[in-house]
Amino acid sequence: MSNKFDEWIDRGNRAWIVFFIVLFIISLGALAVHAGYDQYLMRWIIPHIGPEFAIETNNATDITTNSAVLHGNITGAENVTAWFEYGQKAGSYSFKTANQSLYGNTSFSATIEGVHLFPGTTYYFRAAGNNSTTTLYGEDLNFTTLSLSTFEDKDFDKHYNELESSNFNLTDLATVLPKSYTDLMVDSRIFYGIFFGIIFLAMWIRQEDVTIPALLGMIVGGAIWVFFTGELLRLAQALFIISFAGLVYSLIKGRGG
Repeated sequence: MSNKFDEWIDRGNRAWIVFFIVLFIISLGALAVHAGYDQYLMRWIIPHIGPEFAIETNNATDITTNSAVLHGNITGAENVTAWFEYGQKAGSYSFKTANQSLYGNTSFSATIEGVHLFPGTTYYFRAAGNNSTTTLYGEDLNFTTLSLSTFEDKDFDKHYNELESSNFNLTDLATVLPKSYTDLMVDSRIFYGIFFGIIFLAMWIRQEDVTIPALLGMIVGGAIWVFFTGELLRLAQALFIISFAGLVYSLIKGRGG
């Protein structure tokens, strides 16, 4: 059988073999296009050439004295890890946001805030993405935080709308209710620090022993610090710091007495 096949090829039928192979590939491609699998077929026939996705940086929004929301778009993403990089110098980025796993064509965003953002300061940022083989970056853009001398309009109704949209969920109450006050501060930790500080100050004025409350505050603050994020994390940080200060005060007072 093998000899007959070799004789058939030797008689000049190689052209027919090539023809049938090409016809098979064309038919397979047409079937793949019809079924919507053309992109996977091309990756099988043609090895990976160049990046498989595109990423772009969009303008920042919701800019305050110490926060902003960064935006970006990504197309052709398949298991792409995306993030934002930002800093005070163009082309030099000291900070990055948390990674986000993206698929398909989608937009993504990240909120940046905290004491490392200063009022009236220009920050440069860009979107970035990696698909395990290629890392791409979007255009470098910038935003300027509001100056402390600039009066910021506060929409306190939006917090009520947040509660209303969640049907006044008890978990959301603890997070949303303080926002009407923390919005007035550069950082919500300042508000929580003042709140807990007033409690300890009242105890100090009454000459009460603050050792046990301080230890309890450090335990509670430390527990919240480990297990929670977001606004509760800021509350925990403020409680822990104020409680630590109260404990130091009680120790100094005890040695002095």
